[in-house]
Amino acid sequence: MIVITGKFVLATPPSDAVRQAADEMMKASRAEAGCAHYAFAQDLGDPNVLWVTEEWTDEAALGAHFQTPHMAAFQKVMATLQITARSIKRYEVASAQPL
Repeated sequence: MIVITGKFVLATPPSDAVRQAADEMMKASRAEAGCAHYAFAQDLGDPNVLWVTEEWTDEAALGAHFQTPHMAAFQKVMATLQITARSIKRYEVASAQPL
């Protein structure tokens, strides 16, 4: 399993248009083969922080995700934002179990 976590610090809180684009991205990504989880969240402690978490079954699914039209459309939206900091990490997970 591949897990991705991302933190985007924005100059201002995300607009309604950004929220709508993120919602569309989540819905389309969740429908992709190999997507186990895909979500955006605004940080409760800092409204300028946007988090993304993803889980993919394998490299092929993640690679296909990067080639989708909804990814290209969402990247255009992200390019319009003033991002002051970003951190995106990829994890390869051998096993997972409920806590």
